[in-house]
Amino acid sequence: AFHDAVLQATGNELMQSLFSVIETALGTFFTLSARSATDFRYSLPYHHKVFEAIKRQQPEAARKTMLAMVADSHENLQRTRARGGRRKAST
Repeated sequence: AFHDAVLQATGNELMQSLFSVIETALGTFFTLSARSATDFRYSLPYHHKVFEAIKRQQPEAARKTMLAMVADSHENLQRTRARGGRRKAST
């Protein structure tokens, strides 16, 4: 619901029409992230900052926070892949 609300707030009709594709991509990304994250509460402050930035009409702050959150998730996935690679090599 949060991601849908953010997407609707953009006013970008093309992106809004692609929500099902975006939702699927987010679900897949969440599933991959879930393999390495033990607790997703750490991402709640990111989401709250995005919400607050949108509410205050500060798109640059929202963008920077989203980029930081995506980068954090990407690093998490990279660490998981690196650990998985080592695990396979030692088996």
